[in-house]
Amino acid sequence: MSSGSKRHWMLSSEQRRALTRAHPPRRWIYWLDLLLSGSLAWALFAYSCTLPLGSPAYLLTTAADTLIFLRVGYFMHELSHRSERELPGFSLAWNLLIGIPILLPSMMMLAHRDHHRAYSYGTERDPEYAPIASWTRLRMLQSVVGFGLVPLLLPLRFGLLAPLSLLHPKLRAHLVRKFSTVDINAGYDRPAPRGAERKIWRWQEIACFLFIWAALTATWLGWLALFVHLQRLIVMSASLMLNQWRTLVIHRYRSDGAPMSGLDQVHDATTFAGHALVGGLISPLGSRFHALHHELPHLPYHALGQVHRQLLDDETYRQTFSRGVLGAWLEAWKHRSGSGQHGQPGPGAPSEPAVA
Repeated sequence: MSSGSKRHWMLSSEQRRALTRAHPPRRWIYWLDLLLSGSLAWALFAYSCTLPLGSPAYLLTTAADTLIFLRVGYFMHELSHRSERELPGFSLAWNLLIGIPILLPSMMMLAHRDHHRAYSYGTERDPEYAPIASWTRLRMLQSVVGFGLVPLLLPLRFGLLAPLSLLHPKLRAHLVRKFSTVDINAGYDRPAPRGAERKIWRWQEIACFLFIWAALTATWLGWLALFVHLQRLIVMSASLMLNQWRTLVIHRYRSDGAPMSGLDQVHDATTFAGHALVGGLISPLGSRFHALHHELPHLPYHALGQVHRQLLDDETYRQTFSRGVLGAWLEAWKHRSGSGQHGQPGPGAPSEPAVA
């Protein structure tokens, strides 16, 4: 299914429509995955809070919990592509089980749709795109560590600034623009929510506010140990840093700031090679097939692997392959300076191993 140079996308319009229709989201998979992963995440978290800090059992449990939270947290991305009609009640369930307790409700990811718009991908209007191809090694490391500090800022955003912003319109406007999106583009300005999205923001901000102050009250009354807050910070920080570590190589970030064609967007994304189990732990819910996700953004995560295998003989698709997250990082590391100078563009030419 190779494409000619004049095609807007890798596949023809007919192929894209046919594949999307052939793979609708299966509700039972979403619900089973969420309930099992979410239950395991909180069970491991509760168990880790009973273990001595730094003990082998504690380290192993915390590492496992970090990976599970990475997976269940990534449903936030999936929700930005799914409608309430497709998955009735799923957004509410995810937010109550995961999004509100970790203070990253799904409203923070709704701007992800701008990342898939033809006119905004790779531009200043894309919240998830930055000139990372020219970043130095130090800048990349700073970005990863910076995301580890996010769990410290979220209680401030939802527990203090959100209610204060209701009394101060300028503060509210700034909070919406700059502190309401999971992004890597510091120049991105989040538009104010409209219509049905305003209701989503309202209940999720209220829920996060209530959760924060309920947790603080429980701690003050002695019902909740301080170590629980510390452990939450450790797990959430580790999960967000691991997610950012992958994000920095999930694209090649070669855009010059102008809109890109669909085919160029696919070539700018990465398909991570390597073992399916290991790759699935670091790149959960099909995120290792990121180039395919940009070609078919409405394809549910559970169908990406099957469609990927159907396209393995497509030479155009194989040009997106890279040697896993670690391999992509090592390749990017080779093409960058240590600090003070811009690195070389891109993580190098993609390798072409088969992806299981």
